[in-house]
Amino acid sequence: MTRIATASFVVTLIIITAIKVIYGGGTTFPEPELPQAARTLDAAERVASLPTPVLAIAATRGGRLFFGLHVRGTLAQPLVEWINGEARPYPPLDKRVEGDALRTVSALALDDEGRLWVLDHGEHGLFPARLVAFNLSNGARVHDFALPRSLAPRGSYMAGLAVTGDGRTVVMADASYIARHPALVVYDSQLREARRVLERDASTRSERYTPRVNGRRMEMFGLVSVRPGVDAVAISDDGQWLNWAVPSQQGIARLMLRDLRNKTLTEGQLSRRVDISKGKPFSEGLLALPGGDWAIAAPISQKIVRVDVRGQAETWIAGALGWPGALALGHDGQLYWSDKAVDRTAGRLPLQVSQSGPYPVYRIALPSP
Repeated sequence: MTRIATASFVVTLIIITAIKVIYGGGTTFPEPELPQAARTLDAAERVASLPTPVLAIAATRGGRLFFGLHVRGTLAQPLVEWINGEARPYPPLDKRVEGDALRTVSALALDDEGRLWVLDHGEHGLFPARLVAFNLSNGARVHDFALPRSLAPRGSYMAGLAVTGDGRTVVMADASYIARHPALVVYDSQLREARRVLERDASTRSERYTPRVNGRRMEMFGLVSVRPGVDAVAISDDGQWLNWAVPSQQGIARLMLRDLRNKTLTEGQLSRRVDISKGKPFSEGLLALPGGDWAIAAPISQKIVRVDVRGQAETWIAGALGWPGALALGHDGQLYWSDKAVDRTAGRLPLQVSQSGPYPVYRIALPSP
């Protein structure tokens, strides 16, 4: 019995050490000094409160608001529309047809054709990830693409979504929390063809840093750091560039969309065409702004900042923002964001998550250029 106990202890110790080496450790992220903010959270309007964190926001030109919710372990609907102060399932339950139901929602995007695009990561690839589009005029599902294992393998986490105005080119970001093989997935919705690119490229993989947010070192159980690969993608205001961000990297990457669509380029050629600006804080979300700049949330610094193409930052909002993210731009120039509460929910049970709520969504008018 003593030998069995000793062997079990040794095996357990080896497993724990391997998990720590692969998923944990790392030095504290070197957060840059960000400028002081002209406005604080007090200047923002709290537009919604929900019982579970809001992971994604879409604000239409007509003023409609859609939220993708963290629903693991709950009976909540993952996609809702905020109407008259309450969250209503979308599409409405009485109008759904077979196949409309979603398992998880990690990202939302709008195109110029009146469609809401929804990314379902399938519980880290345990189930097939899906890309779905709904016609906002009637709630009908007009596009549905189940990503094969070659595009979204087990251990993947399809976290980011960007769609061109015509809805033809769709880019998804695989943050790959578990498998640690982050990549971009480029999809032609007209041809229904997709390919996985820049897997484990220097521009898509995480750096070995662990953030400390609101006093908590983000290393769950002392073993697993919150250190995803590429998790945010956005198309520039002029429609020419794809930008993406890795939270633990210190820059924002960009590549011309025409190069991303070019199937004749090798992985090496594609990688060499990626440009990375410096000076980014530990980030959550990425939002294209008119004029070519970007907005990102900085959970460590508790700020939301504008970053230009040279990597120079201007702080817009500061305060007790929690874990700000899910950035969206409204038709009226309002900036929306949520407290994703990763620092309060990571590694927690569903009951603990619900007890830590409610979880807010804010908006504030963008400053004049």
